Amino acid sequence: MLLKLHDKLTIASADELKATLVAALDGGGDILLDATAVEQIDLTGLQLLFAAHKTAVRNGKTFAFAEGAASEVIDLAALRAGFARDADDSNTSLWLRRSHEHA
Repeated sequence: MLLKLHDKLTIASADELKATLVAALDGGGDILLDATAVEQIDLTGLQLLFAAHKTAVRNGKTFAFAEGAASEVIDLAALRAGFARDADDSNTSLWLRRSHEHA
């Protein structure tokens, strides 16, 4: 399932984002995110994406950004908030830094 994210993933839209993510997770199957429209995200938006990813992994589903559909806005916010981390054997983080990004 391709899930297109809205332009603002902030506390003001948290209820809508949560409902969208829960519906996608309940729908079955893998979830690919299209974040190309995202212009603003805050800690609430990051936490909701993180929780959805954790739930998907626990249920054996893929929850990732679609090829070419990631967002620099989200990447930067995740890095600043401490969500981004280096890859490890589990490769289960939604925000994995590739080795060339922090060399």
